[in-house]
Amino acid sequence: MDKGIGQVLKALKDSGKEANTLVVFLSDNGASNKKLDEKSIEIRNPMNLRGQKASVWENGIRVPLLIRYPSKVAIGERQDFVMVEDLMPTILDFCSISFSPKTPPSETGISIKKNLTNSVPLPLDREALRMAISGKGSPTAKVGVAPTLESLSFENMHLTLRGASYKLHSLPIGEKELYDIQKDPSESNNIIKDFPEIALQMEQRLRDRWEKLLQVLESGDLVPHSSK
Repeated sequence: MDKGIGQVLKALKDSGKEANTLVVFLSDNGASNKKLDEKSIEIRNPMNLRGQKASVWENGIRVPLLIRYPSKVAIGERQDFVMVEDLMPTILDFCSISFSPKTPPSETGISIKKNLTNSVPLPLDREALRMAISGKGSPTAKVGVAPTLESLSFENMHLTLRGASYKLHSLPIGEKELYDIQKDPSESNNIIKDFPEIALQMEQRLRDRWEKLLQVLESGDLVPHSSK
């Protein structure tokens, strides 16, 4: 990968387009710990994050994001909470292409161009909905068979609502867990008993967003109706 990325960046430099080309690097999910020895896991998970690929614990959804645009983006680290949904609006914004999605920014993301060019902080109330796609709480579908609306009900899923400060887990056994993701990225200290109001409010927002997604699926005939 290092060699391949190096070839791409060298080609940009040799072509004279390096300064005015936006390069984005990220992975599509967190690391997998399967079939790895302890040393390999430690190297791949230096922050000792919980979970792995296809889960909604931090090690399954937290990924590196590197953005390089020499003529417009100053070198430096940003601490803001960014989602993969933000990439398309950001790229379009850099290209001066208008972006008017029909769905709300919580689902389509926002442009982080001003944050990258001027270090303008992003809104703190942003939240990402994520769904486990493997293991308990993932859609109960066989290969090639779409899940039913019943199997995708809120109570059957392992869903999370991840904000800049807090992260709520809604587990398929009816339990809820809340973590201060800034102080506790390893999700080892469940603080739901200390902040029940925050958890309740986040659960309602998570439930509302999930129900709206199911309505979209149902109206689009993407999920078959289960027989009664």
